[in-house]
Amino acid sequence: MAKTKVISVANQKGGVGKSTSVYCIGAGLALDGKKVLLIDADPQGDLTKMLGLRKPHDLPRALGDVMSDVVSGKEIAEHTEILHHHEGFDFVPGNRALSAVETGLVNVMSRETVLRQYVDSVKKDYDYVLLDCRPSLGMLVINALAASDYVLIPVQADYLGTMDKENSAVRKYLAQRADLIGAIRLPNNAFKANAGTEVTSDIIFLQKRDRMTDIEPDWVHLDTDENGIRMNRYFVQHPEMVLGDMVMESTRFGMDSTCRAYEDADLSELLSEAVQNLHAQITDYEVEELDEEEDRSIPADPAVRNFSFCLVDGKVYYRENSRMHPIEVSVTAENRIRGMIAIRECVRRLIEYQTEGYPDEDIQKKQAELNRLYDDYTKKYGLLSSRSNSLAFGEDANYCLLCSLEVLDEEGNLKRKADMFTKRTIRPHEAVTSVDTASEALAVSISEKARVDIEYMVELSGKREEELTTDLSGVIFRDIQCAEEAA
Repeated sequence: MAKTKVISVANQKGGVGKSTSVYCIGAGLALDGKKVLLIDADPQGDLTKMLGLRKPHDLPRALGDVMSDVVSGKEIAEHTEILHHHEGFDFVPGNRALSAVETGLVNVMSRETVLRQYVDSVKKDYDYVLLDCRPSLGMLVINALAASDYVLIPVQADYLGTMDKENSAVRKYLAQRADLIGAIRLPNNAFKANAGTEVTSDIIFLQKRDRMTDIEPDWVHLDTDENGIRMNRYFVQHPEMVLGDMVMESTRFGMDSTCRAYEDADLSELLSEAVQNLHAQITDYEVEELDEEEDRSIPADPAVRNFSFCLVDGKVYYRENSRMHPIEVSVTAENRIRGMIAIRECVRRLIEYQTEGYPDEDIQKKQAELNRLYDDYTKKYGLLSSRSNSLAFGEDANYCLLCSLEVLDEEGNLKRKADMFTKRTIRPHEAVTSVDTASEALAVSISEKARVDIEYMVELSGKREEELTTDLSGVIFRDIQCAEEAA
């Protein structure tokens, strides 16, 4: 099988069709005979709902659960979180458990690679992995971008949109950092059923470069088509990538261009055909082959975090990407490394105990162990933050975490140990399961689901829908269009 392509569909702005794009592209690739995995990395679970699971928050296992397993170092024996869709692709559902995971990642070393570790463990079975990102620039989106080879950015193609904006600053910025593989302009009814709005949107396919280049390709500039409509030069040169008729319409901002859908056209078929016009490849870096007799590295243990020291059969190794290399240092430096590995693992376990809500008794035992390891080590080798220890262990991804165990004065002397030695410094995320008032139910609904979810609010408060709407009169309002369609 060719190298798997991992693609994030991301935009800080909501309502631009990220979930719909993932669904349509995934279904189109599956129709073309590709093995596809969709991953819903949005706590709102919109993609999961779109795929038929109307209550994603009730699922026994979803993306948030496997990311928690990665953080805690648990082995994932069976991927029961991967479900199969009747349209021929697999998917990993997302739900509000991802919000708790994102909050917990703040205290995790190499926090930006957690999702990548999971994707790397499953992508070998697929040609494409598509990630649906939440509308933000938080840790979940950073994880998705770190796991990806490509980024797709669905945008609203109006006067202020990325592709057709008169000011080309955004396009120049992107062009310096990424190659445009292509773009697809969707008709203005693409998201009407899902979002209840008519808007022309673009799907932009970009491939990251390894370095910045000061260039201005054609797609940075605007042009005029044969009908006199001003738009991005790419679409003027590639009309087959516009899945509708470009026309001028009267809007509240005056006359503006829009992409009107073809009559009786199947958007999924049009999108599948347009995707076939996109051509790119992942270029592998050329690595100088080493003499087999000189290469004493071993395959990386998934349980060992990247850029970390570890012990294998009593020997010190350092993991760098997919290989672990034996370390050749002085006896004293090796003993320093061994001692700090023990402290590091104790600190990680203590963080896990606090994050997972272990009893105070277990946490106190682990704190006592940490105090003993730290005291024994510093008596022999000095402060963890000393120059000698930095030279020995500074390449470890968790060295800064170990240094944070020491509170120093202005002269660099130990002032006191950090609170972690004696106090619970991390509180586990506790989901709100019940509230007393309608206002509290609304606040939790907005916080957890980013919308007014009446069913969820009924479950939280125990109140009937009529009571909630009466108590929140003037604060929440019924969507008239949805009500008319329901009637």
